[in-house]
Amino acid sequence: MSVQTDTTIAELHQLESDNYSRQEEITLLKEQIGAPLGFPTEEKLKEDSKLLGLYTGFSNFLILKALFEVVAKAVPHSRHYKFSAFSSFILTMMKLRLNTPNLDLAYRFGISKSTVGRILKRWIYALDSRMSSALIKWPSHEALRRTMPFCFRVHYGLRVAAIINCFEIFIEKPSNLLAKASTWSQYKHYNTAKYLISITPQGVVNFISKGWGGRASDRYIVENSGFLNNILPGDVILAGVGAIGASLQIPAFTRG
Repeated sequence: MSVQTDTTIAELHQLESDNYSRQEEITLLKEQIGAPLGFPTEEKLKEDSKLLGLYTGFSNFLILKALFEVVAKAVPHSRHYKFSAFSSFILTMMKLRLNTPNLDLAYRFGISKSTVGRILKRWIYALDSRMSSALIKWPSHEALRRTMPFCFRVHYGLRVAAIINCFEIFIEKPSNLLAKASTWSQYKHYNTAKYLISITPQGVVNFISKGWGGRASDRYIVENSGFLNNILPGDVILAGVGAIGASLQIPAFTRG
């Protein structure tokens, strides 16, 4: 028994080929739809200084690369990651520069939000351990006096050693009741981490405290952070309302 058909063997092969091409096209489109939004690659940052400044704050790619090579030695990086150690570094710089939401970073880099959190934790810890001791130093009093800006000389002579301020960073509400209470800020009406930062009259950061819960007062942090160990008798400390120093001066524009 035979069945008559107008479809030839050649036509069947052509149909199979067309079907295969359609399947490939569908697969490609699916990948494009589900692909990450894209992130600044090393090549893009090297070629575009505006993009480099936008995402990292650096104006020179070679300096950024040098920082990466110093910090990367302190960061364990698995070969199983979908992207390079440099991409992890850029992800961290984007977070620090723009405070990009973790979910946005996850979409851009094609990873989970939890992975973004782990990457940030590793790299920020490495940045702190490698760079803070090298970059944040208390200068000698002779150096401060020798380079004291004129506007400070007029009002305070050569005695200004530091300008201090406590700042707060919003954090997620802790599940632990004790942590929730210790981080509650009456000023911000939110759970915060609080830090004391100090700069010289020349504008250089010379001290950053460890993190404190938002419940801690400015005065308490100044007295217990180790900041006062750097102050000598006769030094003038400029501060906002609430902090103390060896000889506290509150500039008029910060009052009220």
